[in-house]
Amino acid sequence: VGILVCDGKMRGEIQASEWVELQPRATVVGSVSSPVLVVDDGAVFQGRMTMRTRAVNYTGPVLVEGHVAPTLGVAVPDAD
Repeated sequence: VGILVCDGKMRGEIQASEWVELQPRATVVGSVSSPVLVVDDGAVFQGRMTMRTRAVNYTGPVLVEGHVAPTLGVAVPDAD
């Protein structure tokens, strides 16, 4: 999924490309893979978390070894 918002019980593997939010009544047991994890006060998470960098499409110039190289469609890490 892109975004997962949980306010109940989940067990197993969760993969989200944008973010996962565990709201106050959430209980998650398992693994979460997402670039962002938000755990609200009261939520319970038991398991393994893998965070990876989000990629964004960038269509501007890229600096390569001190020189500007005009490039289109380059995926670069999000600055968040």
